[in-house]
Amino acid sequence: MTQELPLTKFWIYLIQCVRILWWSYLKPYTFANWLLEIHPELKPADNPFKLKADFSNNPRLQNYANQVWCVTALIPILAALLLGLVYEVLPVNGFNWTHTCFFWMGWLLGLWFARSDNQRLEKWFEFSFGILFIFVVVILLLGLTPYSLITLLVTNQWFPAIWGVFLGTAWGVSLGWEWGMKWARVLGILLFLAILLGVEWSSTWIFVASWLVIWCIAWIVVSGVASGVALGVTAGTALSLVSCLALADAPDQRIIMIWGGVFLLVPIIVWIAELLCMSALFVFSRGGKASYWIGYLPSRFDEKIIFPLPFMVEMIMDTYKENTEIANTTIKYLTTSTNQQKVAFKANLQIALYTLNQCQTIEDIANTANKEEVAWIHSNSSKHIEWTLRRLLDIAKDVHQYFEIPSDYLRYKLLEKNVISLEEVFHNISLVSEPQIATYIGKIAQSWREILQSKKDLLKDSAKASQEIRQVYIPGNALDPNIAKSRFKGRVDLFHEIEASTSQEQAPVLLLYGGRRSGKTSTLKYLPVKLSANLLPLRVDIQGAASATTLSGFAEFLVEEIIEGTRRLRQSIDLPELNLDKLAQDPFPILQKWFRKIENKFPEKRFLLCFDEYECLDQLVKSTNSYAPLNFIRHILQDYNNWILLFCGSHLLDELPIYWSNYLINAHAIRITYLKELEAKELITKPIPDFPDIYEEDAVNRILHLTRCQPYLVQLVCYEIVELLNKDIRKNGRDAEISKANQEDVEKVIPIVLERGDLYFRYSWTSLNDKEQRSLQNLVQGKPLKISDKSVINSLVRKEILEVDKITIKNQDEIPPVSFQVPLVQKYVEKMVSEEI
Repeated sequence: MTQELPLTKFWIYLIQCVRILWWSYLKPYTFANWLLEIHPELKPADNPFKLKADFSNNPRLQNYANQVWCVTALIPILAALLLGLVYEVLPVNGFNWTHTCFFWMGWLLGLWFARSDNQRLEKWFEFSFGILFIFVVVILLLGLTPYSLITLLVTNQWFPAIWGVFLGTAWGVSLGWEWGMKWARVLGILLFLAILLGVEWSSTWIFVASWLVIWCIAWIVVSGVASGVALGVTAGTALSLVSCLALADAPDQRIIMIWGGVFLLVPIIVWIAELLCMSALFVFSRGGKASYWIGYLPSRFDEKIIFPLPFMVEMIMDTYKENTEIANTTIKYLTTSTNQQKVAFKANLQIALYTLNQCQTIEDIANTANKEEVAWIHSNSSKHIEWTLRRLLDIAKDVHQYFEIPSDYLRYKLLEKNVISLEEVFHNISLVSEPQIATYIGKIAQSWREILQSKKDLLKDSAKASQEIRQVYIPGNALDPNIAKSRFKGRVDLFHEIEASTSQEQAPVLLLYGGRRSGKTSTLKYLPVKLSANLLPLRVDIQGAASATTLSGFAEFLVEEIIEGTRRLRQSIDLPELNLDKLAQDPFPILQKWFRKIENKFPEKRFLLCFDEYECLDQLVKSTNSYAPLNFIRHILQDYNNWILLFCGSHLLDELPIYWSNYLINAHAIRITYLKELEAKELITKPIPDFPDIYEEDAVNRILHLTRCQPYLVQLVCYEIVELLNKDIRKNGRDAEISKANQEDVEKVIPIVLERGDLYFRYSWTSLNDKEQRSLQNLVQGKPLKISDKSVINSLVRKEILEVDKITIKNQDEIPPVSFQVPLVQKYVEKMVSEEI
């Protein structure tokens, strides 16, 4: 077996040292990962000699420590040697080689002392820096000049060696960040004090200032490099050069400043070289070989580029079109191994838009939902991801279900819904922040809409020819005007009352209250299409805001809801910009200023801020232990004339904590309850204009009776009836044109309605207290009610559970006959009692 020659070992060792130097400056991420392979606790900013105990078991660690020491020790000496040769050639005062050699000797000796992990040594130098700092501050405060002291020290031939030992040990103790930070603070404060005290700028002080400038510039050069090696070499070189020049027979401050300029220009020179390289690569890639040239990006050699470089996103896009794998590898590298995360993000965004724009058929749109190029968008919570882009992905996922639906009619309805969604995206393009992305998304939305509309037109005839009945009822979910359209029935009087109340010169606070699923949220969503154009309703879902645990979190949610609300208006508006950083620091004063800016920008408009499920603000008050949100609301009520507040919930003020009365004491309460019979009948028979006649008269009357025109229950019963009819059509060949739903069909779906609406019924039941529940159980079991139950009955009447029969009571002490307001609720209670028995 042949052994390596000493010369070969030397070159290998030298190459390894150069590699450490290169990585410490230009490839810090690669450097950090490599160090973790050597030792799990080793970091670039660490002094490896602190892990000296592991040297015997880890030869790589010992080799790395020695190489770091050599690089830190020799590079500053070589730099000073080069300076000395240049200094001799220039027409300036001679270079003092004797003093310089003494300094080098001290520098090496000091670094050698630091090879040991000596905690006392670190403490001593920390103490010595404090003494030095105090000494110089005293000189400055007394107005003395240190010139004579410096002269005395410089003329002493042993001073350079002592100074070298001091600096070498100081730097070697940490070989990096720790001592560098202390030097930066001390020297910076000294220079500040000198300027502040108006020190006379003699040649001595000019020299000191020059020395400080070089030091600060050296620090700037490596301030972005998290490596002790880079910092040790750079700062060591700066100290060596300055010290050698200072110890010359007649130090020349101009030379010191020139070297300071060299240090300062290094990053700029490197960036210019990278800029030229990037420009050349972009020109070469225009020939169709972007996937080849992208391997030579400057970020491959410099992982921490200080200034931005052009054309990187364009080259990645060209590469993606040629070779997807290389482009994805490049993006992954930029994300994980460089500081170019913004470039990677922009490249990912451009690739996603390109992918969405490539869709030519409905199959392409459906397949887009599962593509890796766009899947990351939903998992990315960045505010830079436009909401329109997320909406396009939602549409793609919906279209993916198209091929799993067996019915042409259901396919038609799915396409209809998504065509409407694409129209919404297209109409809100103006709200996209970046014009380039807005144009791209608009093009995609228009293309997709044409594809889906074309397919929808092909299905129209077959959908109408289908025997199945169109399922148009929407039980449970709040109705959205963009989708439900004319399914929302009635509430005309309610809208008129809101319009009249808000048109007053000093509009009152509005409190819209009603039982669960009585249509409160649907009413709020339909306000933009039911109210006049000068009144702009903005709905805020407080149930979602209650998840915030901080005041700034609530404020940010409120802003997002208001901005989203402007998109739901008949004509969207562009609100003034808001500084989110300031909002996070002091949310409510910033919100007040923002509300004022909105008023000033739209003086002819009035804003109806609707707090849906407002009771959830209690959770926010408890989690933050602050009434600041409520104080903010009261401030808006009192001082902002163009802002009107509407609170929507299930409770009146007397059912809420006492502090609410301080904020809503003059609220105008508006109750939302059952639909009128004609409105409910229209919802049953004509939920949409072209809905077929599928009900017999007795079925309609039975539905009205069972539901008491409660909108959710009407929708739920009708939904189940359509499902029942369609099931008969598919399995038994029932003719939808001839056979209509009758009273018997209504009775068949009652058990299904009770099961599917269990959450609604159970909530109504659990919201009652024990006495109220017991009274209802007695009522369905036929037990007589007692006179002591009178207050309970009154409470149940107010909660829309019971109603008092309209008959004359001769004895005031008697309990009047009562019955359930909604027969379906009675059937649910009967079901519960029978299950308990």
